[in-house]
Amino acid sequence: MIILFLVFPAILFENVNSECKKSATTASGSQAPKSICSGQLIFEDNFDSFDLSKWDHEQTLTGGGNFEFEWYTDDKRNSYAENGKLHIKPTFVADEHGGDGFLYSGTIDLGKK
Repeated sequence: MIILFLVFPAILFENVNSECKKSATTASGSQAPKSICSGQLIFEDNFDSFDLSKWDHEQTLTGGGNFEFEWYTDDKRNSYAENGKLHIKPTFVADEHGGDGFLYSGTIDLGKK
């Protein structure tokens, strides 16, 4: 019984006194730690609110790198935090930008060269 009592506290405090083992993980940005220890938490968001200092809306017309005609805006209605959850929703922009004249599908003929 005495042996278990002496070994158990040693196990509890093993990580408290250990040195930092450098992680292979890297982080960048204004809030990133300068050095990262293996197993260290480097980012957390519980979505109690939508923190714009941690998140940024992508703005592009190039389809996120696949060059499809997709419009990514910074409209704050597309993402919000509620009840500890992040909500991301698409927005159909034809009604706001162009109405009936908005192009839904088609073909572009560039002609022969």
